[in-house]
Amino acid sequence: MNVSASDSKWTCKILMDAGKKDPEWQPAGQAIKKLLDYCAAAAPYEHVFDIPDFKGYHGVQLHDNKQTITAFKGKMEITTGNKTVLKTDLGRQLEQMVLLDAPEQFKPIALNQLTTDFD
Repeated sequence: MNVSASDSKWTCKILMDAGKKDPEWQPAGQAIKKLLDYCAAAAPYEHVFDIPDFKGYHGVQLHDNKQTITAFKGKMEITTGNKTVLKTDLGRQLEQMVLLDAPEQFKPIALNQLTTDFD
């Protein structure tokens, strides 16, 4: 799966499932390159279980008009069109990088996830 920083605009999103719009923003060029380089180098996902669906925080998403990358609890899904590749988000690094990139207005939400959910 080719993950690249094309000319399209990338958006980061904190997936909250809280009944209102998920916080989202456009990351800076250097941040997107770092995020996409990490995704491209990630190893295949080898676990056989699915993460259950529940209310509240359920990961981060990075997307443009061609690809969607979702990460939660070590599982990364990279979708292009109707093809999805699963990779490992080792140590939940992608999740952390996206949360740490959040703009000031979303910092309380992001930092809450980093301190509550990453123990």
